[in-house]
Amino acid sequence: ISVSSEHLLSLINDILDMSRIESGRIEIQEVECSLPNLAHGLRSILQSSIHSKNIDFYIDTVDVEHERILCDKLRVNQILINIASNAVKYTNTGGQIRVKFSEVPGAPEGFADFVFTVSDTGIGMSEEFLKTIFEPFTRETTSTVNKIEGTGLGMAITKNIVDMMGGTISVTSTLGVGSEFVVKIRFRTVGTAQDMGVIPELDGCRALVADDNMDTCGNVAKMLRGAGLRAEWTTLGKEVVFRTRIAAEDKDPFKVYIIDWQMPDMNGIEVVRRVRKEIGNEIPIIIL
Repeated sequence: ISVSSEHLLSLINDILDMSRIESGRIEIQEVECSLPNLAHGLRSILQSSIHSKNIDFYIDTVDVEHERILCDKLRVNQILINIASNAVKYTNTGGQIRVKFSEVPGAPEGFADFVFTVSDTGIGMSEEFLKTIFEPFTRETTSTVNKIEGTGLGMAITKNIVDMMGGTISVTSTLGVGSEFVVKIRFRTVGTAQDMGVIPELDGCRALVADDNMDTCGNVAKMLRGAGLRAEWTTLGKEVVFRTRIAAEDKDPFKVYIIDWQMPDMNGIEVVRRVRKEIGNEIPIIIL
């Protein structure tokens, strides 16, 4: 009863939204919004579905300089949830979904151009269906898709909202490989860009990042370099221990470690145990 009620409610809400859009009764209302809060909210809403399907879910906001913007928070949230929830629905157990918030150069003073990218390793879509994906009540008719509940309105609503905000939306997909949605929107900014700058106490210090995901390694290392550290990274726990020994021999030790909780060859706790044997207890080690 509960599942059926939720499905019926989502169907009614989609139809009402589509009706408001077609009658021109939806207005974009700008309010101050925090992009980090938007990202955290998206994760919270999708968390149970992600957990139940054991999906690896990543949100990357490393390129964002203007964290506070003026936008219709409800509608931006709706765009992201519509796309990301579809990614969860059509990604098999054990798959991966990545959401990226990027700020790109080129916007005039007082504005910022953002690109929201949602990519997955799901079942993908055919070239024929991609031509009609943003039309109301369209769904791909395959034996897999037919088993998954949906109204066929989510992408049409998303496209209309993006258009109303003066943005663009595009999609690329390959059957059996996955899909990627890219939304580009310009927002007015609040305040100045967030520039942490070099932290004098950390300037020149050597740091080592270890994570099984190369994108995460690259992003964390990039942030550390922005603060003035000499950041390096690896995807293997054994290499962390090896590099620690080499650094000690070269008299250029790492001053901080950021280590993933789970890695393919050795879990983060075991890596920390072995590193501690080499360096003692003074150097900070952060479990990511």
